[in-house]
Amino acid sequence: DVIWYIGDRHKDVTASLAAQKHLPCKIQPIAYGVNAAAAIIEKGIGTEHILINYSEIYARLSSLFRRAEAKEHNEKFQNENDGLLQDVKKLIRSMAG
Repeated sequence: DVIWYIGDRHKDVTASLAAQKHLPCKIQPIAYGVNAAAAIIEKGIGTEHILINYSEIYARLSSLFRRAEAKEHNEKFQNENDGLLQDVKKLIRSMAG
C-alpha cells in the first residue's frame, strides 16, 4: 500500500517523512506549490514529486490510473490464459493416456 501525502507547505513534506518512520506502508510526499517544492528539493526527494497546478495533478493521476488499469487487464488475461493452458494440457494427457 502507498499513501500519497500531498501538501502545499514545507512542514507537510517534513510530516510525511516523519510518518514514514511510523507506518508500515510507503509514503510518497507530493509537493503542491512553491513552499513544499522547496522542501522536496532540500530533502533530495526528487522533482517528480513536485506538482505546480491542477492540470499537472490531473495528468499525473490519469497516467497512474491508466497504468493500473492496464496492469489489471494484463493479469486477468494471464489468468484466463493459464486456465486455457491447463485445459489443453489435460486434453493432451487424456488423449495420450
